[in-house]
Amino acid sequence: MENRASKYLLYAIGEIVLVVIGILIALQINNWNEQRKERGREVEFLKGLKTDLLADRASLESVIENRTAKVKSCIALQGSIQLETYTQVFSADSMISTVLGWVEYVPQTNTFDELVNSGNLGIIKNDSIKNRLLKLKQDRERDHTYTLHMRREYDHYLYDRHAELGSVWPFGDFEESAKQGVLVYQVLSDDEVELIANGIKAYLSDRRVRNGLRLAAGNNSGLLWGCQKMYKDGNELIELIEEEINK
Repeated sequence: MENRASKYLLYAIGEIVLVVIGILIALQINNWNEQRKERGREVEFLKGLKTDLLADRASLESVIENRTAKVKSCIALQGSIQLETYTQVFSADSMISTVLGWVEYVPQTNTFDELVNSGNLGIIKNDSIKNRLLKLKQDRERDHTYTLHMRREYDHYLYDRHAELGSVWPFGDFEESAKQGVLVYQVLSDDEVELIANGIKAYLSDRRVRNGLRLAAGNNSGLLWGCQKMYKDGNELIELIEEEINK
């Protein structure tokens, strides 16, 4: 009897052990499946971040080019500007248009916003990527704040005075440009060019405008530096994300 009872006990224990092992294996398989699913979601988010950063890079390239031209034009317009010939007047008007043309950096943040708003930022396991994303967010917010500040100065020092003293795209043919969908210039008479030149002289000799040009040069230089930094940081972040995707 004792031997039989011992056999039953051992059999029962063996059954329990097998059941426990089966449960553990099932749990492990389930964990693997969950990890694989989570990894798949992480990779999709990483791909989305990379897509946004690539679009952002193209946007930054355009803004950097534009702000560089603004700084150069601001500096040139504060110097001695010759307005004796058609070409000189056209060039001066073009530089003024470059300075006055408004541009803003609008970052691509769709995937990052989705991660934050859905509470899924933790799905990104690489802390370096998360930290760089958060730092980039701070830099973008700083750019936006400085841009708003510069806009107020543009309105007060440059736009308001240009509305009073200057001419809006005097060499342009608005009607033909609208028809053709491209910028079309018109040939003006000497009297018309002289009138434009006088307006430019009045505008550039105005004290408020000259202060505005100095402020615009400084503000655009600062924003240019910030955009160049974000461009560099964005490229480094793209490389990190690519490495993480290819793990």
